[in-house]
Amino acid sequence: MTGEIVIKLTSPDFPEIEAEAIEVPLTTGPEELKTLVKGLNAELEEGVQLDFLLRDQLIRQSLAKHLDENAIETDVKLEILVLKKQDAPVPENSYSAEDWISDISCRGDQVLLASYDGTVALWDAEEDEVLFSVNCSRNVDQSEPIKCVAWVHSEKEDSFCSGKWENDRSKKAVPMYSLRGHHGSVDTVACPSEGVIVSGGQDKKVRIWKDIADLPLGWEELSAKKRAKREERGEVKTSDTIMEGHTESVSCSTVLSKEEVATAGMDNTLRIWDLNKMAESNTLSGVKAFFDIDYSKHSNLIASGSSDRHVRLWDPRTTTGKVSAQSLTSHSLWVSTVRWNPNDKNQLLSGSYDNVVKMWDVRSTKTPLYDMQKHEDKVLCSDWSRSKLVVSGGSDKQIHSYRVK
Repeated sequence: MTGEIVIKLTSPDFPEIEAEAIEVPLTTGPEELKTLVKGLNAELEEGVQLDFLLRDQLIRQSLAKHLDENAIETDVKLEILVLKKQDAPVPENSYSAEDWISDISCRGDQVLLASYDGTVALWDAEEDEVLFSVNCSRNVDQSEPIKCVAWVHSEKEDSFCSGKWENDRSKKAVPMYSLRGHHGSVDTVACPSEGVIVSGGQDKKVRIWKDIADLPLGWEELSAKKRAKREERGEVKTSDTIMEGHTESVSCSTVLSKEEVATAGMDNTLRIWDLNKMAESNTLSGVKAFFDIDYSKHSNLIASGSSDRHVRLWDPRTTTGKVSAQSLTSHSLWVSTVRWNPNDKNQLLSGSYDNVVKMWDVRSTKTPLYDMQKHEDKVLCSDWSRSKLVVSGGSDKQIHSYRVK
């Protein structure tokens, strides 16, 4: 394909480069486009890198090849979006566990992790140090997989499902409660507000637990024997608050606000729950079973990973019951984990059974920003902290961390 084409450059990052239509050769690639931008914007900082987006695809080759591969017509004016290029994630440290890593949850640079050998551990990713590791199985000699972990909102101390740690390296983590009520495995937990936990699992039920953050009443008055027993298992607590609607197991959840959570599962549905009314407020239907979901407070969209190779974006406010935003396609196997960048509405993380973690700008639906390929087996979980730490864990028993600048 030879000749010329008419383009128009626009940019949310560099409004100064707005220009009238320009005719450029079809052989033009990213480097030539960058030179063109420099000519339009004298204030472009030295060393700044750029990305170019055309019809929801990042341009990685000449315009001729890009247009041909994406079946884009050449006889119209094409608008190219100019973006400041995201630096590549910088690998930092890795953690080796005894078994598969089923879930991780970050608070700053501290990574809470759950494993199939029944342990919950806290790893300082920056210092590469394990702060504690506890076996949460009822029978230490017969390990039971821990499927999920989450930090509990608390102003008093560092609490997590289902234990507490006083942020003192000389003290061990001890269980506060044993929350009982589910039949079968508990596959997901979410904490929408202080002292509140939402859980879901194999029994198709969504349960609400309240007043969790504080120590149980009478803790200090217990005898040494009873306290030792309590510290071994936590105080038994049950919940009569059940929200029903799923017809198969509930596999994942995410917090929308203090009053709303979303759950999804093996019944191919994503459901929104009103915690004030304790009732379902919306149902979105997917095409495959859901493995993971995550909500962005910046874009108000839910990302999902399912038993196909697509990452999908959903608007929880839609009433059509169907996907209302684009899908992202690059993985070759099932997508097991998704996490939004808490600092950027356009950036998303996804992990897959193809062993790859991908970093996306969701405005580019088929070309991810970067592939992180340190895992040797299925990626099962990931997280992205406000301290710009990216972590992933998988069935290779490894957690890998990266810093995103």
